[in-house]
Formats: sequence, structure tokens, C-alpha cells
Amino acid sequence: CLHILTVHGNFVVCLSFSPDGKRIVTGSCRGKIQIRDVREGKISAELHGHTDWVTAIAFSADGKHIISGSWDRTLRIWDAQTGICTVGPLSGHSGTISSATFSPDGQMVVSGSDDKNIRIWDTRTGRIIAGPLCGHTDPVRSVSFSPDSKRVVSASSDRSICLWDARTGVRVAGPWKNVVGSAFVCAVFHPTGERLLSVCEDGTVNSWDATTGSIISSSSKTITPYPMCAAFFRNCSLVVSGAKDGTVSVTDILTGESIAEPLRGHAWRINCVAVSPDGRRVASGSLDDTTRIWDADARRMEGI
Repeated sequence: CLHILTVHGNFVVCLSFSPDGKRIVTGSCRGKIQIRDVREGKISAELHGHTDWVTAIAFSADGKHIISGSWDRTLRIWDAQTGICTVGPLSGHSGTISSATFSPDGQMVVSGSDDKNIRIWDTRTGRIIAGPLCGHTDPVRSVSFSPDSKRVVSASSDRSICLWDARTGVRVAGPWKNVVGSAFVCAVFHPTGERLLSVCEDGTVNSWDATTGSIISSSSKTITPYPMCAAFFRNCSLVVSGAKDGTVSVTDILTGESIAEPLRGHAWRINCVAVSPDGRRVASGSLDDTTRIWDADARRMEGI
């Protein structure tokens, strides 16, 4: 473990690396957002505004802004250097914000909520571009843009995936049901935009055709059973997952094999995991009030 970042009395609920991998932003159970230097662990800014748990957080592709979502049912866009809220609070959802992220072109933000709906926002004005996008029958667990910013994929506790037109909000495909009957943890586009990758609560990793919804491949072995959270490496060949027992695992998607022993050190459940854009670092946040930064080199992935 390279660093242990402690936030006393604050469960770490969500986190994200900056595009250059030099900073990490975390959201906690007391509405606190912190930006830290990855190498030194020092706090460079604290963002104040949310009145409840911060449950979703992400940097923009240029690293200049941060989007956050909360149990207080609002979203905020922040200046990543000054920590000032530049847009928001954005209201509309009637439930906790479970997932939020910027489009690759930086013009939009998509949010998914426990209210079962999805909304797409203009990052400059904060106005709703599309939404609510209705189609799921249970809370939305994950939302993500396609590489060209034209589509959104959503994954839900209702065990389905949907694809949406990012500008019109029209559902262009789905719902595609998970054949094994397990709820989704997350779903993302492959960098080519032609496939989707998903992680389910039973630990299964599936690759989907982004046009037809057919499953191209399914992991022969599962990742951490009942992962609490998961994130893909940029090339989508590896997936990192966090477990209820406080361990973090990195798994080869093709073989289903762990590339190293589980990373140990957290004293409680893992809430969130993230991978640096260059794939050299893995971050994990836990109910033990800490964020841990790990070396993603398989030869040195050792916890403390």
C-alpha cells in the first residue's frame, strides 16, 4: 500500500482519480469532499455544500471540474482547482444520486438515482438536456457515456441494462436482462464503443454487443463474490473489485484469474474503487474512514 489517507469519522463513499492521475477526490458520509495529492496525500482543497452523504464523484476529462451527487438529492459542479461550486445545486431527482459522470467532450453530465430515473444536464448552464429517462423499475446503480459522448449506458438493480441517446433521452436499446438473474454493480462502454462491460453482484463479468445486446463473452470464473463495487482498467482487460470483508482484488477478465493475492489492509467493507488513467494505481475507499492507494503492478500489489 503506497498511502493511507484518513478522514476521521467519515466513511469514504466514493472516489475518482484526476485524468493525469496526480490527484484523487473523495466523498464522505458527512457531505465532505476532499481533493488530495496522490503522491503526498496532502489535501489541496475541501469542497463544502452538500448536506448529506456524497455518493457519486468524478473528474471531467480535462481535469478542470468535478461532479458530485449526494443523498441530499442534488448534484454540484465544482472548480477542481479552487474548490468553488460553479454550477448547482442541480435539483430534480427524488432519490439519492447513485452515479454521476461527465461526458468525454465535457458538455454534459449524466446522473442516475435511486428514484429509478436518469437525467442529463448541461455542464455550463446546469439545465436539463434530457430527462427524466424512465425505463428501469428499480434503483439505477451505474451510468456512463460512450466514448463519442452520443450514448449513455445505465445499469440497474432491476437486473437490466439500457442504452439512451444522450441528446434526446430516447431509449435506443434495452432493457437487456441479465440472464443469470443477478443485479448489476456497474456497466461501462469499451473504449471502442462497440461493446459494453458489466459486473454483477454474483461476481460475473459480461461483455455485451452494444448494438444487439447479445452477450459476447462471460467470465468463466467470477471475481470477488458479491463485490460491493468495481471499476475497469482503461483497456478493459482487468477489473478491480472491493469486497465486504475489506479486501480488494484485481482480476483478468479473459481468464477470470486474480493477477495477485487480494489486497488487505482495510478494516471494514469497501465502498468504492477506482483505477488511475495510466493503470498504475488503484484506490479503494472504506467504511473504516480511509482511502488506500495501491501500486497496480502485479509484482508489488501487497497490502499492509
